[in-house]
Amino acid sequence: MRSQPTYRPLVFAAVAGWVALSLVFLTRTYATNDDYAIEADIRGGFPTSFQSPVAGAVLSAFHRVVAYDFPWYPLYLYAVLALALSVLVTLVLDVEAKRPIRVLLGLSLLVTTTGFAVAIGYNGVSILAGAAGLLGIARHLGEASVPRRRVVLGLGLLLACCYLTRAMGVVAAAAFAGPPAVLLGGRALLRHWRSVALFAAPLTVAVGATLLHGLSAGEDVDRFREWNAVRGRFHGYSVVSEVFDEPSLYEANGWSLNDYRMLRGSMFLDEEKFNTESVSRLLEAAAGLGAGPTWSDVEAKLAKFVWEPHRAAVSFLVVLALAAWIARGPRRGGTVALVAASTVLVSCAMTAYLRFPERIAGPGMTAAAVGALCLALRRGADEVRSAPRMRAAHSLVVVCAILVAFVDARDELVHARRRRARQETHYALFERLELLDADYVLVHPRCLSLGLDPLRGSPMWRVRRIPLGWPVYSPRFYAGLAELGLRRARDVFPNLPGRNAFLVFPPSMTALVLTYLRENHGMDCVAVPVYPPRTPFADQIVRLKRARR
Repeated sequence: MRSQPTYRPLVFAAVAGWVALSLVFLTRTYATNDDYAIEADIRGGFPTSFQSPVAGAVLSAFHRVVAYDFPWYPLYLYAVLALALSVLVTLVLDVEAKRPIRVLLGLSLLVTTTGFAVAIGYNGVSILAGAAGLLGIARHLGEASVPRRRVVLGLGLLLACCYLTRAMGVVAAAAFAGPPAVLLGGRALLRHWRSVALFAAPLTVAVGATLLHGLSAGEDVDRFREWNAVRGRFHGYSVVSEVFDEPSLYEANGWSLNDYRMLRGSMFLDEEKFNTESVSRLLEAAAGLGAGPTWSDVEAKLAKFVWEPHRAAVSFLVVLALAAWIARGPRRGGTVALVAASTVLVSCAMTAYLRFPERIAGPGMTAAAVGALCLALRRGADEVRSAPRMRAAHSLVVVCAILVAFVDARDELVHARRRRARQETHYALFERLELLDADYVLVHPRCLSLGLDPLRGSPMWRVRRIPLGWPVYSPRFYAGLAELGLRRARDVFPNLPGRNAFLVFPPSMTALVLTYLRENHGMDCVAVPVYPPRTPFADQIVRLKRARR
């Protein structure tokens, strides 16, 4: 690359400083409930789900040996994110354009990706890390006559971090950044095959270590992973709602409509009812009714990604428009347009057919935009553009970059206010919960993370609780039951009304719990509010009592 060895540390320092400032002045939170669950597994020393258990084991060792209360998992995510953004910003700063334009594009990229830092999540971090590794190695091999082993190995480690953070993140990163990476590297990827092998070595080691860890995981972990795969297939059916009112869908298991609604809401209160076999039968019934991904799903995803005011999608389209405008010659402009179209379609297809969450669109489109920009502004141009067109292109870059930065900053401030309101409510709720003399505390997974600060820690770790949701069948779930003297989740409910039992649930889902107790255990209970919600983002604490006849 054009950069000198001292250039990259300066970029990393600038990006790390930007991330640190964002964390200081904006409200931090987790992006998904899964991130909270992963951190809870790491703190408890249990095998992590979704994330490679090798990374979880290393972070668990830090909790045991160095400091238990230190937020190792979120800091790991922030570190990988800073490294990935450093590589992406370096790629943008190294395009063939005037220095003010390159700096402005780099700043616009940082503003665009601020949301991934303040709402940290393993999905976005994994995709950005993998895309940075792929684009970086393609650019390096395409321009360097003699590849530097340190650079190649460093980018390979970044790709390995992609896999360790989220195993399927490698697939998403390859889908978004693979096409522009191949076009950037060209024949150099084949010519420098030894460097490509060195680049892939860390990923190979990470995959091998994960597979070896899985062989020694034990039956409990295997059973949970099998259950989670089936559950993921169910929740991945975006058209299940079309046959929601069809009784034969849930009657195949002997369920009631309330049971089916609980499964849709990730409320698995009974492992004897909600298990791998029952959900598999439900999937077969859904397939018989025609439920499954269709082309209409792809069209819906496409319309949502293109037309909804999502800052990453807006930035992606703006950068691609700039790249197509600045592209030297029709061949390069057509290449950029092809990357743009394929990226949007791939993102829609992955969410519709592979059950990838829609949140992959943000980091995926951002990475694809960087690749398209590098394609359009790479060195070795075969045409010389006229001066008026060059000035017009630069003016358009300046205007659009400022517009993107303004829109992203405004949206981030709006989201920060909402996150702050949710955090204040949730911390007050959990502090209230600590004062209660609770025998059992049942917590819905939605109440675990979205309003909590990763660096501050969750007060739920100090409360005796039973997390109900996707952790059913997990070693962490059964360990929590054992601490309360229980063997199964079903053992909790016969004694609930006679004990100090509390629910931390969204108000709309409390009625489902009461109906479940009446239908499955013959308990006519009522929920007495202890801490009602004060904002639209809040959940509530209710105490279960047996209703008077």
